[in-house]
Amino acid sequence: MTVKRNDPCPCGSGKKYKACCLEKDKLHNQERVNSNLDASPTLQEAEIYNKLGIRERQANRYYVAHLVQFFKESKEDKRQALGQSLSLFVDYLEHERATTWEACDENFWTKLFAFSQLDLSYEQSGAKTKAFFEDMVAFTKWLDAQGDGGNMGKIVAPLVSQLEEPVLQSVRFLEEYHENIENPFLTGYGELRRETLIQEAGDIPTTEGVFEVVGREDEGVVCQSLLTRLTYCVDLPKEIREAASSGTTFIGLIKEVAPAKWEILALDRVFPPEARNYLRQAIGVQR
Repeated sequence: MTVKRNDPCPCGSGKKYKACCLEKDKLHNQERVNSNLDASPTLQEAEIYNKLGIRERQANRYYVAHLVQFFKESKEDKRQALGQSLSLFVDYLEHERATTWEACDENFWTKLFAFSQLDLSYEQSGAKTKAFFEDMVAFTKWLDAQGDGGNMGKIVAPLVSQLEEPVLQSVRFLEEYHENIENPFLTGYGELRRETLIQEAGDIPTTEGVFEVVGREDEGVVCQSLLTRLTYCVDLPKEIREAASSGTTFIGLIKEVAPAKWEILALDRVFPPEARNYLRQAIGVQR
């Protein structure tokens, strides 16, 4: 049974656990995890670091030993997808600069699930998003079982239940858009494609920015630029329009196809309504 911070210390001192053996137990658990990081017969530690995107300068971070051990205990057939999830998580941990697992509070996880996993991911897809949610739930449960998570799983699992569908809906917006365009360029050449589209538009007005869906029309949505506050009526195919709920925000390029009528030329990122405040903070826009 997990001993909580304010519970009586199991050593019998009469003090609260946080004022007695908590720090000693944390040190012991960390030493135990570190002792398990011997070279795997099937996968060397350096290879694991590479798969998880852990650089040499990060080797002493508080999270490294746990992530490596969790990865080593995973099933062989799950490691490729798990490596992608944990690599994205490592990027987020570095970006947020938390120094302990205890600092990873509910807001930390909400930002990760609603905003940062979409912002940091090179390619978004429903399958990858679902896998990421599953892997984070599994990891936090594992961390709690080691005695190092402080019941973190009780924060993460409910958040996943709450945020998974809105996030997946925003991902469907992006996927549906990509299925409805002709993209002659290989993945990774987004800037080349964007420049080509702008050149092809010629004298037709185009604008690039961050757009929030604030209303609906018969054949599209009403969007407001978060940077200029200007409003645009953007035509969308039905299947895309259904995934663009009010409050959904996308980053991309739009062009005017008729007076006061626009369409999306390029779409880079799509975020659910729950990411609104994090996105505004990231681009320096007042709430």
